[in-house]
Amino acid sequence: MDKIFLALDSILTRYENLFHNANELGLPSFQCDPIWPSPCAVSIVKDCHYWRHKEKRSGNIFASLEDALETKFHPDFHAFFESYWANGMRVEHPLVDFALIQTWNEEDQERLKENILGHCFAKLKNKQSLTLFIGCTDSNEVVSIENHSGKVILERPGRKDYKELADNLESFLLALNPTALEYN
Repeated sequence: MDKIFLALDSILTRYENLFHNANELGLPSFQCDPIWPSPCAVSIVKDCHYWRHKEKRSGNIFASLEDALETKFHPDFHAFFESYWANGMRVEHPLVDFALIQTWNEEDQERLKENILGHCFAKLKNKQSLTLFIGCTDSNEVVSIENHSGKVILERPGRKDYKELADNLESFLLALNPTALEYN
C-alpha cells in the first residue's frame, strides 16, 4: 500500500476516534444540506451528516489540470486527494495549526480542482515555483506541497517566502494531531 494512503488513513482514524463517545453514533458530524450526499456519509439525522472516511476508487482526478498546465503534479499530492472521501478536519502540527482539506463528494472535488487551477495560475503569473495546497490557516496562509521537491511548506499567497514544515508529506501527516475543533 502507498505510504501516503496509510498515513492519511492513520490521521483520519485518529480523528474519527475523537468522537467515539461524543454522540449516539460515535462518529464525526457536520451540519449541511441533506441533499449534499457523500460516499462517506454513514447516517443523516435532520441536517447533520455523520461520516467515516471511505476509500476512493478513482484514477487520476487531476489529469485535465495537468494537461491544461502542461505539467505533472507530485505523486504525493495525487495520493493525498485520490485516497479517501472524508470531511476536512482541524489539526495541530508543532509549527502550525490549520484546516486539513479533504473532499466530501464529486461536487466538492470539482470545486477543489477549480481552486487548485486558480492557485497554479497565480503561481505562474507571479513566476513562482508551483505549489499545491492541502490545507489553510485562519490567517490566510496555506499548507502546500512543493511540486518539484515534495516538501511541505507554509506559504502566504502572492509571496515568494515560505517556511518549510517537513521534507515529505508522509512525515508531515504522521506529525499531525487531529482536534475536535469544527472544520469550516
